[in-house]
Amino acid sequence: MFKKIAIILMLSLIVFSCAKKEEQSVAKEEIVTLTVSQLAKDIDGYADKTVKLKGTVSHVCRKSGKKLFLIGEEGQNFKITAGDNISVFDMALEGSEVTVEGKVVEIKAAMESHENHDNHEGNDADECSTKQIANYSLVCQKLIENK
Repeated sequence: MFKKIAIILMLSLIVFSCAKKEEQSVAKEEIVTLTVSQLAKDIDGYADKTVKLKGTVSHVCRKSGKKLFLIGEEGQNFKITAGDNISVFDMALEGSEVTVEGKVVEIKAAMESHENHDNHEGNDADECSTKQIANYSLVCQKLIENK
């Protein structure tokens, strides 16, 4: 009886110790910090990965406040949407240098572009859009304003 309990205990320890090592290796995955231009060059390589993205806020959606765009050194725009940790983006962020952390996801529906996205405030449409790179956006979980 004692031998059976000892064997079961040993097997349990082995299983739990292996599972813990697996969790630790996943947690150690490093989050890469990129500029909008760097992300644009290899957007498919970062799909479904968590990254930190640095850029200048070119626009914050005035209707919902749940979207903003970062502009890159070469004029590319990248859409950032508010994740669960962020209720809305502050309008005062426009023109600020920020770093956002989140997951790069594919946008299901292609976005329409418009020339002057500041004139959409009175528009009844739910979408705030501007021309952007690829069909990806970043779901932001953390926003850091760079000083």
